[in-house]
Amino acid sequence: MAFGNPMKWCLVSLTMFLAPKMQSQFLGNPSFEGPTGQSIVPEGWNVCEQRSTPDTQPGAWGCKNQPSDGESYVGLVGRARPSGNAGFTEDIEARLLQPLKKGGCYT
Repeated sequence: MAFGNPMKWCLVSLTMFLAPKMQSQFLGNPSFEGPTGQSIVPEGWNVCEQRSTPDTQPGAWGCKNQPSDGESYVGLVGRARPSGNAGFTEDIEARLLQPLKKGGCYT
């Protein structure tokens, strides 16, 4: 099975590796808690592209993996080719609760 652009997968893997190490005081919902289902985005997170929304798991699309923290997690799709008008990826964003300080080191 081909997974598309290796650089994109590297970035997704790196992000998923670093996400648990984020300082949670900067995010309102760092473990993506909330209702589960297709095209449901957790509280405190926003969809970047309205035509390609992530899914809060477990449950959507038959996904049964249990969360490693809390009760839910987000599933994001990366496609080798755009799906209709959905594009190549799914993504979400969150506003920080506190601004990052210049010169600080964050993990």
